[in-house]
Amino acid sequence: MKIEFNKIDDDVAREKLGSLYYQNGYFYKIVCNDVEIGITGYCKIQENFCNINYFIYPEFRNKQTKGLLLAVIYFPRKLNFTGCLILTTLKKLQKVLNRMKKYGVVFKGLVENYSCFLINYERR
Repeated sequence: MKIEFNKIDDDVAREKLGSLYYQNGYFYKIVCNDVEIGITGYCKIQENFCNINYFIYPEFRNKQTKGLLLAVIYFPRKLNFTGCLILTTLKKLQKVLNRMKKYGVVFKGLVENYSCFLINYERR
């Protein structure tokens, strides 16, 4: 599976993400096997540390793979981040992330009804 991340303008991200859009982010189209399947955003929350959001278009949600998720959570390394944070309320994503300890994904607890996961790239 060939996965690419293509930078997009803030205006495009704002239009596609709506309320999921945030300022001061880095936004990319997720392209899998030459087909755009979603958008991901990385927001700097501390020096060299980011928050990850990603949105897979509805018609591709059942086609997500572990490889795709790993590509999304490890892409910030290429942007010189040393770690990232993932907050989610989606039970299915929580279950998958809980099984990814060998990839450096660590469950840190609940934050305002969100499951909080941390990845430290420097330890990998």
